[in-house]
Amino acid sequence: MKTLSQYKELARAIAKKDTSQGFRFHVAHNPFSEAISNLTGQMMAEGYDSRDRDAVEITWELSL
Repeated sequence: MKTLSQYKELARAIAKKDTSQGFRFHVAHNPFSEAISNLTGQMMAEGYDSRDRDAVEITWELSL
């Protein structure tokens, strides 16, 4: 099981990759990339709560 800090680092790496691939964050249309959705899904499966998931999503958003 990864720590929350490790998930945030992964989110930053995903944001960097998403940006390089031309991903555009838009609240109303597809707000999250498939990669970050998979990562947060993995977190939830490992027992993290929605507050932790939100923290990782925010880290990803701020890193775009």
